[in-house]
Amino acid sequence: MQTNPLNAVLFTLMKTGLEAVGSRLPVETDGDCIYLRNLLVIVNDLGEIQCYDVNDPDRPLMTFPMDALQAAATKVVVHVLQGIIARAVEADDISALA
Repeated sequence: MQTNPLNAVLFTLMKTGLEAVGSRLPVETDGDCIYLRNLLVIVNDLGEIQCYDVNDPDRPLMTFPMDALQAAATKVVVHVLQGIIARAVEADDISALA
């Protein structure tokens, strides 16, 4: 159950972004937080949208004003996809490609 209406919109925008590139990564929420892989996204009491790494929840990775829902959703999705792509490329055996 969504407790903040901005969370509901942000959740939907993140799912839309992932679906646009054919990703089936699950986006989950507990009503107060949105989870995408190792990222936690919240709308804080000041109305800011903040994104945290779940392994370092004391320091936000990204902060957006509350009217930047689309920018926040885009940045979070791109951040996750960039990490997936980087790991795949780094895992490729360069010597086998030459």
